[in-house]
Amino acid sequence: MSRAFGLRYDPVEDRLEAEVEAPDEARYRLHLTRRVCAHLAERFDQLAQASAQVPESADPSVRKAIASSHHDAFAAQVTLGRTERAAHDPQARTGAHPALVTGIRCGRRRTDQKWVLEFHYRTRSAPASVATPGAAAASEVAVPGAAVPGSAAAPAEPAAAGGRESVALVLSQTALHGVIELFRKTLGQTGWNPALLHAPSAPIAAAAPRSMH
Repeated sequence: MSRAFGLRYDPVEDRLEAEVEAPDEARYRLHLTRRVCAHLAERFDQLAQASAQVPESADPSVRKAIASSHHDAFAAQVTLGRTERAAHDPQARTGAHPALVTGIRCGRRRTDQKWVLEFHYRTRSAPASVATPGAAAASEVAVPGAAVPGSAAAPAEPAAAGGRESVALVLSQTALHGVIELFRKTLGQTGWNPALLHAPSAPIAAAAPRSMH
C-alpha cells in the first residue's frame, strides 16, 4: 500500500515529525514545534465539532462530549499502524532533514465538502525565524506514511529560493478523524499535555512512529 501520511515524536528535537507522500511519490518531512502543535490541537477540536455539527448554542461541555463521541465513531474505522523510518532522507523534497513548519491552515471546502489540512514551511535557505502559528505562511509537505482511505496530498507549490512552500492534505470525513486520532495518540508520547478531545493524560510508552493505513 502506498504511504500518504505519518507522524512521530522526535524526543531529541522535542518536536513532532510529519511525513507525507504525494500522488507523484514526492516525499516531504516536516517538524512541528510545541507551539504549532498547541495551535493545531485547538483547530482539530474546532474541526471535530464542525464535523459533528454540534449546535453553537450547546453548552461547551456538551459540545465537547458530542464531538468526542462523533470522533470516536469515525476514528474506529481507520487502522493506525507503525512504520520504520530512516533518520535522514536525502530523497525528500524538503531535504535530508525535516523542514520547520511556520503555520497551518485547515477547514472545509465548499465545492466538495472535503476537509483540507495545509502545512506551511520555510525552505532550508530561508531565514530560520518561525511565524506565529496559523499565519498565512505557505508550504506543502509530503513524506512516507501509510495511506488513509479518502485522503490525498496535493503537490507542493513551487517557491522562490529561500521562500515559503506549502503542502495540503485533502481528506474525507473518515480520513480527517483518522488524522486527528493519529495526532492525538502521538501527542500522548510528548508529555506536553495539550487539550485535544479526550487526550490521554499519561504518555504512551512506545515512541515508534505511527501512520494511518
